[in-house]
Amino acid sequence: MFSPKVAAAKKLNLADNVRVKKWMYKQRTSDYVFKKLKLDVGLDKVLTNPKLHLYAAYIDRFNKQNPTKKVSMLDMFTKTYGDNGVIKLLGMGTNDATIMTFTSRLRTELVSKWVTSGKSADEIFTLLKLDTTGFKIFTTPPANKDFTNSMLYLYAVYLDKFNRQYPTKRISMFDMLSKAYGENGVAKMVELGMKNPTMEKVSSRLRGDLLNKAMI
Repeated sequence: MFSPKVAAAKKLNLADNVRVKKWMYKQRTSDYVFKKLKLDVGLDKVLTNPKLHLYAAYIDRFNKQNPTKKVSMLDMFTKTYGDNGVIKLLGMGTNDATIMTFTSRLRTELVSKWVTSGKSADEIFTLLKLDTTGFKIFTTPPANKDFTNSMLYLYAVYLDKFNRQYPTKRISMFDMLSKAYGENGVAKMVELGMKNPTMEKVSSRLRGDLLNKAMI
C-alpha cells in the first residue's frame, strides 16, 4: 500500500554521460563524487542541487561495474548528515519529479537499512518522534500533495518492508499507535484524519482496524 516505486536515475545528457564515464575510468570513489558535486555543503542545499541526478547515475554505473563492491546512494548522505539528517531531508516538501525520484529511492534504501540492521518497530517509532507528536500526525500539512505526513509515511514504508521480510512477526500501524495513545486516542486520530484529504488513506485503514478490534 505504501511501498514507493524506485525509479532509475534521470537520463544523462552527453556532457554528463562523459563526466560519469571519466569518474569510472579514473576509479573515483563515491566520497570523491559526493564532494565534487557539492552535496556535502549543507542539508538545506541538497534538494536544490542541479547535479543531484548525476550522483544517482554515478552510483548506478559504479554498482553495475562493481557487483561485488556495491554501494548505496544512502551511504554518503548518512555518513555526512546522519540518520536524523536524512530523515529531515525526506521531510522537505517538493513536487519536482526528479527530486521525488531521488527522495523515493533514498527512503527505500533507508528503510531497507533499518530492517536489515535489526531496528525494531518501537525504535523507529521513537526515532521519527511519532510517540510525541500525537494528534498533529493527522493534522499537520503533508510535505506535498502526494504524501501523508512525511514521518508517518516513512514509518508506513518501514512497516511494509518489515512485514514482507518477517511475515510471521507482522506489525500494524494500528498496533503501534494504540500502544502509544490507546484505542480512544487512535479513534480521535481517525476522526481528525478523515477530515484531512491527504490523510484519508491511512485513516481509512486505521478505521477498519478499529472496527475489526471492536468485533473481536
